[in-house]
Amino acid sequence: MTKDVGVVLAGLGEAPPSPGGSGRSGEAMTLTAIEAACDDAGLATTGIDAILKYSHDASISLQALAATLRCEELRFGLEGGSGGGTGPGLIDTARTLVASGAASAVLCYRTIVGNDWVARMNMPDEARPYYLDVVNYLRPVGWTGYLHSFASLYSEHAARYGTSREALGHVVSQLRANAARNPHAACREPLSLEEYMSQPPQIGPFSQLDDFAIGDVAVAVVVTTAERARQLGRQRVVAEVVATAQSHNAQPMTWFENRVLASTQESPARHVADELYRRSGLTPKAVDVAHLYDCTSFTFLHNLEEARLCERGDAARLVAEPGSLAADGLRPANTNGGDLAGGYSHGFRHLLEAARQVSGRAHNQVAKAETALVMGAQIGPTSGAILRRREIA
Repeated sequence: MTKDVGVVLAGLGEAPPSPGGSGRSGEAMTLTAIEAACDDAGLATTGIDAILKYSHDASISLQALAATLRCEELRFGLEGGSGGGTGPGLIDTARTLVASGAASAVLCYRTIVGNDWVARMNMPDEARPYYLDVVNYLRPVGWTGYLHSFASLYSEHAARYGTSREALGHVVSQLRANAARNPHAACREPLSLEEYMSQPPQIGPFSQLDDFAIGDVAVAVVVTTAERARQLGRQRVVAEVVATAQSHNAQPMTWFENRVLASTQESPARHVADELYRRSGLTPKAVDVAHLYDCTSFTFLHNLEEARLCERGDAARLVAEPGSLAADGLRPANTNGGDLAGGYSHGFRHLLEAARQVSGRAHNQVAKAETALVMGAQIGPTSGAILRRREIA
């Protein structure tokens, strides 16, 4: 295991979501977010020497981006293709590069042009991320996309614990309330449980309200050592990367596979969470704010349990408590509205919001937030991270 030299997220930047399409190109949004992140860190773009990104983001290639940024030397480049499990995994790789000395300033980013992404999910295999390929084998039996996979998991969870649609409605309502406190959220309109229940289900328990908020967004972070961040002199408080982990579970599997999960109690997210707590020496009680992957309402609900933020089968009761997910609630979570209401980024904005929370710069700030948990999707290859407030001035 590499020596921990104090790896931090020194710079944060984004091109905030534009719901329904903005007319901005992926390249323009990417450069906007990167410029903001580098400026936040006090680092010239020429000083970036490694770039990590999601695959199939319709923005710009690693090589073209390095040339555009005029990187003096690009030592490492990587695209991660695990969908909603990718975000913390990029930070995991960046942390290793920085801690080992293989790179000094790593740029991690994600760009989505919302309507383009939705179209790609329904294109032939050669135009889609590889982890969606197996959907072709599911279409003959009526499965047409990822909502069917999560609907299947919901059915098993409901049979085991009696989880109702009302629980999903509480998730949507609470994350909408959090989004309303975020001026850069894609979907800021409040939603009551009655309004949620008035929408008829279309796939399993899900209506369109249970699906992520489509928008155009780009998010970037700069990862370096605490010492380098101190030398750059731009920030007094940053988010330190305390622990990272990735997992395919005990039996590697792909997204939307016929197996999906043998049970909701066999998720890779549980493996990742347990490894994070082990590596950090922390317990779930030490988590001040959580940012959990939420491409659907059930994804978030299930992740509450898999991250051990409540007992299995108890998430429905937790979200039914008014304001329980708010910044001043019992379990502050997805304080920017998440992907469900804040704007879909394949979970990468979760890292941005977590870093803002522990450095005291969030719009919907949790008081005295010291430690933040970030979790990717609970199926497929996934990843997670624990961030902590660190003063470097």
